[in-house]
Amino acid sequence: MMHRLISALAFTLFASSSLAGAASAQDYAYTLIQNDENVGYLRVEKDGASETVTYHVDSNGRGPKHTESITLNDAQLPVSWTVEGTSLMGAGVNENFALKDGVAVWSSQADSGRESVSEPTLYAINDGSPWADYVYARALLQDEDGTLPVLPSGSISLEKIDDVSIDHEGETIGLTLYRLSGIDLGASLIALDEDGIFFTNFSMIRDGYADLLPRLQSISRKKRDERLSRLARDLRHTFDQPFAIANVRVLDPIDGDLGEPVMVTVDGNRIASIEPWSADAVVQTGMSVFDGEGGTLMPGLWDMHSHASSTSGLYYLAAGVTSTRDMGNDNEFLADLLAKQETGALIGPRITPAGFIEGRSPYSARHGIIVASEEEAVDAVNWYADRHYPFIKI
Repeated sequence: MMHRLISALAFTLFASSSLAGAASAQDYAYTLIQNDENVGYLRVEKDGASETVTYHVDSNGRGPKHTESITLNDAQLPVSWTVEGTSLMGAGVNENFALKDGVAVWSSQADSGRESVSEPTLYAINDGSPWADYVYARALLQDEDGTLPVLPSGSISLEKIDDVSIDHEGETIGLTLYRLSGIDLGASLIALDEDGIFFTNFSMIRDGYADLLPRLQSISRKKRDERLSRLARDLRHTFDQPFAIANVRVLDPIDGDLGEPVMVTVDGNRIASIEPWSADAVVQTGMSVFDGEGGTLMPGLWDMHSHASSTSGLYYLAAGVTSTRDMGNDNEFLADLLAKQETGALIGPRITPAGFIEGRSPYSARHGIIVASEEEAVDAVNWYADRHYPFIKI
């Protein structure tokens, strides 16, 4: 009990000192970097409990461009949050959230609602900027358990990952890495400085420190991959011997018919046999058998236009997608991802990569290789060919 009390006191002191630092700062400026190029910015003007956020992204002719207005209460929870402008693909955005007298009201492109609130609660912004993660983290630092309920539903949690120090032009910068999880499919990482202020989400970084991004991204990839490797170890099931799926009907994709119940035996990555099945069927001794309960067994699905990420592989497999065609990515990242999947460090579908080549223009996507001449384009094709890419995308 005494240990918990001391821990809670230390937590409270840390949170209070962090927020005191936040209150003294007035303006913040950040740059968004993709494939080593500046593609956007974030500006924040803070006046007491009010924050005005300007967010502008221009990549591949797309990108959100909007302004957010946020009002905080004493617990650093938004009691008002509005977003006006355009979304990623250019659609108009007019999102509103307000909490007054214990009643929360919101509307966005995704939904609208009204709900009575009797405990500290966060609103999950639909068309927000990267600043939103800091809004969540700042509020969660005030909660002893680091977890708060979220509107419209669910909860969000903050977990401290590590403290890191990084040198920059003779200055040592201390950062604390946190993982936010709960309201998105995947967790996100955010780093706060020694005053508890948002420093980077590993693509958006404070102005003047863009040269630190490669080093910080290396740290974030390591932390992310450690978590994903644990999941891969816990979730993967491998078999040294053949295994079988019994009592299933096999889909004939040509005529769409389902046959009689069968038992499908798999040896390695190959279907070894498809045999009639009945309740008294004899099964090879020592072979693992899974009961299909009369369901349909069908080939793994293909996603013909994907952009792989470290976490997407888990969701693909859960949805029955076993092969994808990656139509453009960060080349260094994709090579690393393929290598980790090959060794089993990460889980995901088979990936057929396309070498992405983009002509330089104001609308260039910041992935693959950006070229400005025929010679550079030919060099890019050869670069991909040397690495055994089966095709390119231009």
